[in-house]
Amino acid sequence: GGAPFRSCFVPNPSAAMKLASLAAFNVAFIRHGNTGPATSDLARALTPKGRLQAAAARVSYVQQLTPIAPLVACSKASRCVDTATIALGGGDRVVGGKGAFRIEVCDSIYDGSMQPGSSASEAFQSLGYAPLRAYHQLDDVRAQLEEYAETCMGEVAAVAEKCAEKLEEGDSQTLLVCGHAVYLPSMALHLAQERGLPQKALDSILDYNTEEASGFLVGSGVELLTL
Repeated sequence: GGAPFRSCFVPNPSAAMKLASLAAFNVAFIRHGNTGPATSDLARALTPKGRLQAAAARVSYVQQLTPIAPLVACSKASRCVDTATIALGGGDRVVGGKGAFRIEVCDSIYDGSMQPGSSASEAFQSLGYAPLRAYHQLDDVRAQLEEYAETCMGEVAAVAEKCAEKLEEGDSQTLLVCGHAVYLPSMALHLAQERGLPQKALDSILDYNTEEASGFLVGSGVELLTL
């Protein structure tokens, strides 16, 4: 549905090399759960509803993602750290259990470009929590999101590289990435494009309005992760 996707994506050999460490991983991109008001965006914390959503994610889809890598690539926002921790049962669900579980904060995942005064902020005020395709109709915002995604996926790949050191040849795991609406599908789309996935897979990312504690699994295809 929606307008045709005009792909401006040009494979970047250096970016592809950065993502090589992700080859052994399916990547689950998960949005944080419901939050309440706070003095700043970064300070927003999970509400009781948000914590229940994260626990529901553990039952709905996280337990089907095993084996799960022990390191989680995560926004520095506490709402993301808490969502990932609850969804993974405090580390019970990862390879190696709680002793191996660690949140790896990727600074680039929390981005302030939708803060007041920027073109992306104006777009967010207009579009709100809309599917990524709506944002891609605005060329300047689209360019910002594509640059954001490439930067973030470089950090995510560095987390994957740490996990890959302990993988036996031929093994695979699911790497969790916890982030934010609009931004999260941008990362998923970038990885799906780098993997050469078909247009139908790209469209599924572009057209899904990422709900709380939900997201995308990008492997040899794209699967929506929903409560």
